[in-house]
Amino acid sequence: MKKIKLFLLFILVMLIIPNVNAAEIKTGTYKIHSALDDSKLLVEKNGNIELGDENSGGITTWNIVSNGSSFYIRSNNASLDVDSKSIITGTNVITKTSGNNNTQQWNLVYESGYYYIRSIAGNFNIDAKGGLTSVGTNIQLYTPNGSNAQKWKLERIDEKQQVLKNGTYIIKAKNNTDNVIDLSGGKTASSTNVQMYTNNYSWAQLWNIRYENGYYIISSYLDNNKIVDISGGILSGGSNIQLFQANGTNAQKWLIEKNEDNTYSLSSYDGLWKVDISGGSKNSGANLQLYQTNGTAAQQFIFEENPIELLENGYYNIDSILKENMVVGINNSQAINQKNVVLTKKTDFNYTKWYIKRIKQDIYTIANAGNKKKVLDVVGGNTASGTNVQLFQTNGTVAQQWIIRKNSNGTYTIIGNGSKKVLDVSGGHSNDGTNIQIYISNNTISQKFNITSTTAKEYETPDNGKYVIKSNLSQDKAIDVAGGKKDNNTNTQLYSANNTASQIWKLENTGEGEYLIRSMLNPKIVLTAESSNVVTKKYNGSDNQKWCFLKNNSGKMTMYNLGTGKFLNIDGNSNGSNVSLSTTQSNKNEVVLSSFTGSLRYRGIDVSAHNGNIDWASLRNKVDFVVIRAGISGEVVSNGNDIYQDTKFLDNVKACEQYNIPYAYYLYSYAKTVDGYDNPASGEARHMINLINKAKDVGGNPNLSVPIYYDQEDKMTYNAVGYDSTA
Repeated sequence: MKKIKLFLLFILVMLIIPNVNAAEIKTGTYKIHSALDDSKLLVEKNGNIELGDENSGGITTWNIVSNGSSFYIRSNNASLDVDSKSIITGTNVITKTSGNNNTQQWNLVYESGYYYIRSIAGNFNIDAKGGLTSVGTNIQLYTPNGSNAQKWKLERIDEKQQVLKNGTYIIKAKNNTDNVIDLSGGKTASSTNVQMYTNNYSWAQLWNIRYENGYYIISSYLDNNKIVDISGGILSGGSNIQLFQANGTNAQKWLIEKNEDNTYSLSSYDGLWKVDISGGSKNSGANLQLYQTNGTAAQQFIFEENPIELLENGYYNIDSILKENMVVGINNSQAINQKNVVLTKKTDFNYTKWYIKRIKQDIYTIANAGNKKKVLDVVGGNTASGTNVQLFQTNGTVAQQWIIRKNSNGTYTIIGNGSKKVLDVSGGHSNDGTNIQIYISNNTISQKFNITSTTAKEYETPDNGKYVIKSNLSQDKAIDVAGGKKDNNTNTQLYSANNTASQIWKLENTGEGEYLIRSMLNPKIVLTAESSNVVTKKYNGSDNQKWCFLKNNSGKMTMYNLGTGKFLNIDGNSNGSNVSLSTTQSNKNEVVLSSFTGSLRYRGIDVSAHNGNIDWASLRNKVDFVVIRAGISGEVVSNGNDIYQDTKFLDNVKACEQYNIPYAYYLYSYAKTVDGYDNPASGEARHMINLINKAKDVGGNPNLSVPIYYDQEDKMTYNAVGYDSTA
């Protein structure tokens, strides 16, 4: 009868004091206070469990970990257990190496703000022996009796403060700060390995960190739905760290603790396993794993906030914070290849401003606003600290690509994408003309810049067409090809406006406000900058033949040469005044574009073998164009030679190319039918195609508006064909 009463009492107790579901207690770090005296704590000392306080020594914090139906209560790598295989009243409570046996599993039974900690191996609660409160009181198992000796308050301590604010971070290894946590291969697929790797400033090394319900979630900046994860969710030494699709499991929840030296340690959700660099390796490519806490640098990391704020394409000043009003620029207006980049005084001139254009992610090109084809470039593509930075023609190499990262204080660091070195003011000096270089990151203010939006004088874009280019200081005079000559390197001058071909220029916008300025003496001839002079020369594709139109501070038009970085300059106001180049802007640079709508008259001749050996040197400036006979009739080959090719055809083509004389080709026809057997026009057309190809082999490129003519003047042919047949 007595046994039946005890059994009924047990059932009643179980009904009154329900077991708390695992979901109601969060896995975390706790202090466990006695209901007898709130200052007394459950303490582990040398493997034994007793009452203690904050000053009595021993371990006073516990990791409570849910397994779904019950809990493990752990200190370091040991779990709360009993000192016997038989569970009875009075069995001593100790800690043992963590396992999964039932003596290490406990139910947490809630009652009025306190918990009973009940072994699942038997109906026994953890109990302060004798109901004593003195430090050192032993902890045992005891039959449930509802006394305060068996009641415990759980104080969660790892939710008290968020030690790391939400944000985007780069995570460096303490044992080698050149290495950072990285996604292997920059991939974001589930199961991608997470490793240590040399800092390359890629987005594969950026991590979004957010704090949720006492844990940190660490996601890849490349894909916020991919989370740093414990492979297989297995909590044991050597478990791999990987990236995995977000799934809300404990394997993707992390504890972050701040160390005394301001580094941080990452722990698994139960606090018992640290993220660890395998073998303490300092090498790039070292693996990350879980490992028991050992306090080494392999388990300590430096978190640097690295917010990504993408810059819009546009004009900017790159201001040094070494000294007010000092910016990265060039020391005069010549934005040309190999122009040195220095610290210089901020001005309103374009050469102290930059056009920043995003390529991908946070990688940019940085072009000088004075010439957007000349960009910030690391000399020779070198990667060594101290390598100089210059302007150079854009070429698409990584030596001209820059990663721009905003620092936590609002300044920016500019990193070479090829070198992984940062833009640096040499020696930390702030003098005008101090060199700009790349250098290993050292976190000094020599490597910090403010990037501020600005405006720049954009290139003007006059319509394509024919113009007279006049001096603003003497508008009755125009830029003129001296002597109307077509020779390469013919000088240009100022001369009274006369509307001849020597003063008519055809503007051709080749893109982004860059112009070819073709002479109407011969469209192959273009205005060309040579050292300090302006001449005409056959087009060769160089930047010395490309011009931009730019208004000066007075709102007047000027012409800027991309190859030399100089302005077109008119030396005087009288006929014959030279057209030269200047590094500075003045009223001598000012020009007026007058649209030409009139017509031009050209004088031309046709030439053939009948003219014999022509003195082209004498003829070149006496005619405006030439039509060259290529041959006659259809092709007839004898002994490997085309007997109907004009014997002077190729010589005449080469001469016109040499002397810059505009020209075209013609074929003298004897065709009587379109198709047929009697010298058809279709055969003559094929002959002409073959002759054109031969001329191409010697540089032939006819440039009259009608480049090919068909000469049909023989009477027999003319009468036979009439006017209505075509080949």
